[in-house]
Amino acid sequence: AGFLFFNPFAGQDGQSLEVLFDGPTAITSGEEVVYEIEYNNNGRVPLAALDIKLNIPETFVVTKMDPEPTSGNNTWTVGSLKKGGKGTIELTGTVLGSVNTNSTIQAIMTYRPANFNADFQDIETYEFLIDSSVLEAALASPAKAVPGDQIEYIYELTNTGEQTLYDVYVDVIAPNNWLTTGAVPELDEEHFRWVISQLAADEKVELKINGSFSADIQDLQELTFTSYFENGDSLALVQTSDKAQTDVLGTDLQAQLIINGSNTDLDLNPGDYLRISLNYNNAGDENLGNVVFTLDLDSAISGKALPIDWDEARLSDGYLDQSTHEITWGPISTPELSSLAVGDEGVIDVT
Repeated sequence: AGFLFFNPFAGQDGQSLEVLFDGPTAITSGEEVVYEIEYNNNGRVPLAALDIKLNIPETFVVTKMDPEPTSGNNTWTVGSLKKGGKGTIELTGTVLGSVNTNSTIQAIMTYRPANFNADFQDIETYEFLIDSSVLEAALASPAKAVPGDQIEYIYELTNTGEQTLYDVYVDVIAPNNWLTTGAVPELDEEHFRWVISQLAADEKVELKINGSFSADIQDLQELTFTSYFENGDSLALVQTSDKAQTDVLGTDLQAQLIINGSNTDLDLNPGDYLRISLNYNNAGDENLGNVVFTLDLDSAISGKALPIDWDEARLSDGYLDQSTHEITWGPISTPELSSLAVGDEGVIDVT
């Protein structure tokens, strides 16, 4: 609670206007709160006029004022107030603000003592701290992974409050070497975020994102999940922020390309057969999953497609992209690539 004493005439007629704020100083974002603003004329003379204007922060979404303001800018024209007279304004609403930030309610009092012909004005502010949120988050993530592994992050949000929440946003910040392959529910791809239009009291929502890290990365990688509301200026009012750290392990997937029995440059004539063997071996100390090999058969010199008769080619179930002249093998075409244990090896033959 906070007190305000106005004493512009303390040395003359003992005029004193007292204002009392009654309400919490620490608030949970998303929770309904009630403030009472009580005013008292403790002076020796009545007030001929009194106006009270409240400046309410944008983070305070008002649901009820009792009594209602007498004008549209949150102003109450009290009028005259006798000696010893008092009144109360009750303010009910929900605070939607960033956690660990302060906000203030400002009261502007304009008044005229009965024995004066001039108005006086004083200002008092009441500060409260947004120290928590009704949104509670839980993040599940893999402790470690190897490049190319399909992994999943799960972010759970629960509305622990008593009010329905609207337009909750969850941003995902991922490193550049992260490749997203799916999300449930679907992500807003432009902003890389989820938009939860409504979250009822005690309701939980589960957000999933799937993908993998590229082969050229290792060590600790971090994804950040942040939930927030937006104010009228599209400024993020952060509620929760959680970081998932995954140790991306280095791999020793070895591959060797043998063409017509040689791993060096060859001269070929039109009509010659092209026999390709792709030998691979997991020489690391971690199992590998969802391995994909891509063979580019464009000329390294001209950049043009090699003159290959694809109708006669045998690709070991690989997928040929006619526009790029690339052959791809993965777990679907080559099931053994779905999982390579330490020491596993194999050969893919193309003719």
